[in-house]
Amino acid sequence: MKTTTTPTLVLWRNKRILITMEPEPTPPVTLSNVPTATPLEMPAATPSAEIAPSAVTVPTPITVVKNQPRQRHFLAAFFISFFFGVFGVDRMYMGFWGLGILKLITVGGAGIWVIVDLYLIMAGYMRDKQGREMLQIAEYKKFAKNTILYISLSFGVLIIVSGVGIALALPQILQLTGGGGLPGLDSLTSGGAYPQDLQQELSR
Repeated sequence: MKTTTTPTLVLWRNKRILITMEPEPTPPVTLSNVPTATPLEMPAATPSAEIAPSAVTVPTPITVVKNQPRQRHFLAAFFISFFFGVFGVDRMYMGFWGLGILKLITVGGAGIWVIVDLYLIMAGYMRDKQGREMLQIAEYKKFAKNTILYISLSFGVLIIVSGVGIALALPQILQLTGGGGLPGLDSLTSGGAYPQDLQQELSR
């Protein structure tokens, strides 16, 4: 490696003296002598904080509730079906107007439809048009069964008493009609039985 000398002019006792000074040789540049720049330490990447979802209030959907009829009562359906079931009023009361009109036209399905609907109401199987049960079925189910039982027994006793009365009165009726007709029937058909005024009017 080349070194350069720089002459220096010095004044000593009014004489000029040129002094050359040899500079110290500079060491050769090597990779080991080159100061290495310390790498910049990047700050550690901090994990991004989880962004909490903002509290967004979702509006609740508005449900439109139609005005539904009141829930039917068990006793009302039972008595309507018992007294007016042949006219289809029980089906109309439960909301089935089409079936009620059909039941009215067929006169309760010749009585069979009336019995079926009455049984369905008593057992609690019948629902209204909205699919709801009748009110207080459990409280009055036994009452409805007892009512049907007592009315059936009453009709049965009435029919038996009527039959016995007719059977007892039949011999007397046959005895009265033993001459071939009812007493007084011949006199009504004969000419002498008519009043005199009536005979005169008939002879004219």
